[in-house]
Amino acid sequence: MSSVRRPKPPIAPASVFAPDGRRRWWHYTYRCSACGSYHFARTRTLENVVGVRRAPCGHVLSVLAARVYTGPEAS
Repeated sequence: MSSVRRPKPPIAPASVFAPDGRRRWWHYTYRCSACGSYHFARTRTLENVVGVRRAPCGHVLSVLAARVYTGPEAS
């Protein structure tokens, strides 16, 4: 049986926004490197932002937290 190597998914750098005010989730946006469209997502923790996932457009991407924006209370 031959082993098939799958290529690594393309990296999608994301802008991550910390919870602020009444908003309790981390929000992040990223651009799909396959089709060029921008996507919005959210998660409960910062650690869940990074990883391999399927974007809403159907492409598999490796999301990387490139920029993390925090509120004034974090400074």
